[in-house]
This record gives sequence, C-alpha cells and structure tokens, in this order.
Amino acid sequence: MTPNSNTTANHDQDNQSQVTSAEVENLTIKELWKLLENWYKEHCPEAYEVLRPPITTEELQELETELGVKLPEDYKESLLVHNGTDYREFSLINLHNYLGHKNVLDEWKFHLSMLEHFGIDKEVENDFSEIKNVWWAPKWIPFTEDGAGQHYFIDLDPTDKGTVGQLGSFDHEVGIDMLLGKSFHEFFSNYVRDIYDGKYSALDGGLFDNI
Repeated sequence: MTPNSNTTANHDQDNQSQVTSAEVENLTIKELWKLLENWYKEHCPEAYEVLRPPITTEELQELETELGVKLPEDYKESLLVHNGTDYREFSLINLHNYLGHKNVLDEWKFHLSMLEHFGIDKEVENDFSEIKNVWWAPKWIPFTEDGAGQHYFIDLDPTDKGTVGQLGSFDHEVGIDMLLGKSFHEFFSNYVRDIYDGKYSALDGGLFDNI
C-alpha cells in the first residue's frame, strides 16, 4: 500500500511499535514530525517538551539572507514545524541538539571566523569523494551540535560526485567523519524509522543511538 496522509493517523490509533523504510520514505516532513512527536509523547516526554514553535516566514527569509544561500525545501519544511529545540536542554539525534535558526547562524559564523583568523581553509583529506577536502566550507550549514565540537551539516557546495543538499558529520578534531545521506528528508526519515525500531535509548539529557 502506498504511504499517504492516513499513515500518521493509523499509527496514532493502534500505536504500532515499528515504522518501516517503505512507510516513511514518501511521507512529508510534517507527517514525519507528527510520527516523531507521538513517539516522544509516549516514550520520552522530555524530548517533546523541548521542541520549539515554527520559524516565521520573516525569520526564514532573514536566515537565508544571512547565510547567503537558498536552503533546501525539506530543511525549511522542518523549521516550519519546529524551529529547533530549547538549546542544550535535551538532545535529540544521537545526543545532538537540533538547532534553531539563531543557533544555526551562531555556529556558522563561528566556523567562518575560524577560517578567517586561523587560515584553516587548506586542504584536509577525508574519506568521502562527495565532500570537499577542506576543514570547513562557507556553504556548509550546521543544523545540529553536540556541545563538544561535532556538527551535522547540510552541504550546499559538494564535489562533482556529490549532491547539493547532502548531509555530513563534522568533528573539529578529525574533520568529516560520516556522510549522513543525500538530503535532509532522507536523513530525517531514517531517524524516525530508527526511533520506532528501538535504535535509540533515552539517557540523562538526551537520546542516544544504541546500535
């Protein structure tokens, strides 16, 4: 059966414990958030309580202007549901904070200042041909942080082997350590599926991938 808008409602009614890849891959960001909110409410209310209200259209326009980029539609759709979480109150996505737009700008500007003041824009090799061999690039947009120098970012300046809007994981000590998917939607739908598959545990202060 082709997934549709009734999928979320069905999960509300029967509280199924699993969501398959086939079920989530065609859901919208808004529908995925609904599934996630339902799981949070039942299994981890601390996570639900830190979700922020939607970003406004004015704030979204200001964010793109400050960044100097056109953000991917799937990521903007997510911000239009929840503009991040209460910063560092409770971590989502493998102990990472899902950043609101102001924190996105703060983290982005910090890395640009590092490039400017320390000249660390030299080539830094990584194991992923899709991502440029640099320490940080101006068109990498951080959307999470773990408080210890690691970010998940949206790559709007990939190599010719990559995809605009792909996601990577950056560690300030080692550089790029993971390729997370070809789009925010792919990454987010996989996260929702993994949540329902029991791959995350609630620990003090956040959800941690236990697989």
